[in-house]
Amino acid sequence: MGDYTAAAVASIAFGLPEPVVDGNVYRVLARVFGIADPIDSTTGRRTFRELAARLLDPADPGTHNQAVMELGALVCTPRNPACSACPLAARCIARKQDRIAGLPVKQGRTRVRDRWFHYVWVEQDGGIFLRERPAGDIWQGLWEPPLIEGTRQLGTRAMATALKELTGSGPWKLQGPLHEVRHVLSHQHLHTRFWTAEAPAGLRPPKDWQLVPLKELGRYPLPRLVERWVEMHLRG
Repeated sequence: MGDYTAAAVASIAFGLPEPVVDGNVYRVLARVFGIADPIDSTTGRRTFRELAARLLDPADPGTHNQAVMELGALVCTPRNPACSACPLAARCIARKQDRIAGLPVKQGRTRVRDRWFHYVWVEQDGGIFLRERPAGDIWQGLWEPPLIEGTRQLGTRAMATALKELTGSGPWKLQGPLHEVRHVLSHQHLHTRFWTAEAPAGLRPPKDWQLVPLKELGRYPLPRLVERWVEMHLRG
């Protein structure tokens, strides 16, 4: 009988204070507490077991263990977690730090990936364009300015060309990059540049671009990386 099965039987069947640590529990604890220790390492397994033991409700360990496992299986899923339905969302470190997709960490599988993000602040008719992050990637469900993702840093001419290809409109007059930052996630390094541009005449925005009045910008949740730049940009 393995440790997981033994702990499950002991806590659920006999009410003994034994913490159950399975894949679902690893995921919930890693995200809620922002733990980057690999779950397939000796140190990581010890860290998670000790944390699970400290959190365990000794008065009803079986129900506690089942609740955490169910939370991981039904809400805090590996992909597309239902954060809005999670009772721990307000205290989840991974959610606050945009690290959901990178936790938990496995040392044998996790490879660091470099990505080059180019955000463009495009104004039109007193509003700005935003797009919703797609499912299956970092920051899913959050909003951001139009994004050009490349395999390297792009200059002004390359950015203008990329925007013309994306929108079918031009020419694009860009300012920037106005700010550049390297944002480190547990499994990705984001090399990010921010630009501004006036919408060219006759712009036909892509379907995923949404024109948002500036006064309503606060209604759209942004990745913290983007939010910091937007705050700085609006302050002038």
